[in-house]
Amino acid sequence: MLQNNQLWTADQFEFEVQDGSVHYVVNLAHRTCNCRVWDIKGIPCRHAALGITYKRDNLENFTGNMFKKERYMGAYSYIIHPIPDLSFWPQDVDVNPTNLKLPISKRLVGRPKKSRRKEPGETTVVNRSNLIRSKKCNGLGHNSRTCTGPQVLPATEVNEGSCGEINQSQISATISISLAVILQRIRGTKRKDQVDSSQPSPASSIP
Repeated sequence: MLQNNQLWTADQFEFEVQDGSVHYVVNLAHRTCNCRVWDIKGIPCRHAALGITYKRDNLENFTGNMFKKERYMGAYSYIIHPIPDLSFWPQDVDVNPTNLKLPISKRLVGRPKKSRRKEPGETTVVNRSNLIRSKKCNGLGHNSRTCTGPQVLPATEVNEGSCGEINQSQISATISISLAVILQRIRGTKRKDQVDSSQPSPASSIP
């Protein structure tokens, strides 16, 4: 039952009930309420119950007939005949497992579908092994023959992990190789300068 709520009467059958901040209109003659609980369940809602008790009437008078004792007793007033055992049932000679046949299958027009129907909102999972990659622009979805993108210069091959992260060990190895090449070139240049300085110049050999 509603407490601390207001009720306004329009006439003896129509009321306005305030439930919190929402106002509901109850019509006892039509047995309706804006909350629709009375219409669906057949039992007066709490807004209708407030109007019924305000009139000092009985709630059972506004309840559906299917909830009354008389309707329940009338439904089970007929006799329920007993059923014999399955072995005593009569045999149907026209229908038995020996003469049952499969239904005639009819081939539909068009190529049969192999993939199942997707549910609404279900996303299609793309197999990464079936993706085509262009060797020209390194893009997905096309090959190098149909590629219209710019040419990508070949770079040092690096291993990528499952999340596309570059292998740090291979980067360190590439940097160490580059530093070794640079040091070797610097040492070769110093040795050449030392050899050139040790040889006498043509001008100093003339007496």
